[in-house]
Amino acid sequence: MSPAITITKDDILEEVKQSGKIPEIIEAITTRKLIAAAAAEAGIKVETEELQDAADKFRIVSQLGSAEDTWAWLEKHG
Repeated sequence: MSPAITITKDDILEEVKQSGKIPEIIEAITTRKLIAAAAAEAGIKVETEELQDAADKFRIVSQLGSAEDTWAWLEKHG
């Protein structure tokens, strides 16, 4: 049996730094926070379960049968 591997926050941060994707990650975080702030200001509250349900329905309609299909779609459509 393989030994358990522990991944820390520092490990993740180091990988992010080495990946060269910090600008994209900062943009994604900024976008998410702006959307959350606008939704809160508008009184919109969406639960995680609702988001998951909507994502599942989108994958079915878009015929995205696997995680790989979903990632490929996201890469293509941004």
